[in-house]
Amino acid sequence: MNKNKGFTLIELMITVAILAILASIAYPSYVEQVRKSKRTDAKTALYKIAQQQEEYFIQNMSYAADLATLHNNPGVNTIDSPEQQYDITISAVAPAGCDSVIGAGLTACVAYTATATAKVGTGQRGDKACRTLSLDNLSRETSTNDSGVATNVCW
Repeated sequence: MNKNKGFTLIELMITVAILAILASIAYPSYVEQVRKSKRTDAKTALYKIAQQQEEYFIQNMSYAADLATLHNNPGVNTIDSPEQQYDITISAVAPAGCDSVIGAGLTACVAYTATATAKVGTGQRGDKACRTLSLDNLSRETSTNDSGVATNVCW
């Protein structure tokens, strides 16, 4: 009549095994969802640069050729995104050799591309599908994966 109440060791081990299997399935999905949500950090920074470039264009009739000119901070051509997950740069300024401030004999910068690259040492560096995101003066949104191949899943 004396029945012990409780769980056997086998029952506990089966429960732990089931939980481990569920966790091993759920964790990678969770990490990927976090990476997707942090892509907004890059998007926010790129849209902010685009807005600043348009303001600069209105005042100077030329886009800024680099971030140092855009932010009036000589020597600083890379900035962090708001959450420090991406490095932001301005590249592919056209035409080549253009000048941010127009003057006699100078060519205006009429195009630019702002690029956000996942920072080394952050969780975003593991985002294989969307390593870089770019936005140009025509609001074209592009991105590349970790192999440098264009992808359209990031925006």
